Amino acid sequence: MTLQRLDLYREDMDQMTWNHLLEGMEKVSSDLDPFTVEFARPCIRETAIEALGTPVGQWHQAVTAIRGAMTELGLGSSLTDEPFGPHYTFAYCQNDTSSREDAQLGKALERVCKPHSWRVDTLHLVAVEQRPDEGVFRFERLYCWPLGI
Repeated sequence: MTLQRLDLYREDMDQMTWNHLLEGMEKVSSDLDPFTVEFARPCIRETAIEALGTPVGQWHQAVTAIRGAMTELGLGSSLTDEPFGPHYTFAYCQNDTSSREDAQLGKALERVCKPHSWRVDTLHLVAVEQRPDEGVFRFERLYCWPLGI
């Protein structure tokens, strides 16, 4: 789940800013307690197939803390709009599909996917490689910090 996207490449930050970012995220993670997010079955949306979660107070606290730490570092202009809520993506759509195809896929997803919950106990900083032609993003974990420690 994406809590915040920073619209920068690593090369866009000098080493001091990078170090401060890592220190800031370590502080944020130590100030946040683990929490659980409840997810519905995946749904077919216009541009992706996603499972939507119910935002809880801790979700909002985490987003606010991360945005605040990045703004304090002078990275506020590189922050993207806040997420609308917790979600994760199964696939991104490359082509338009018919409502009949969407309904068939929706029925298949209902058969194999159930509502579930995720325990959020770690904050990860990831690099994202976008491959729109394949309809996927690839994530590389750069750092991770346990919450509440």
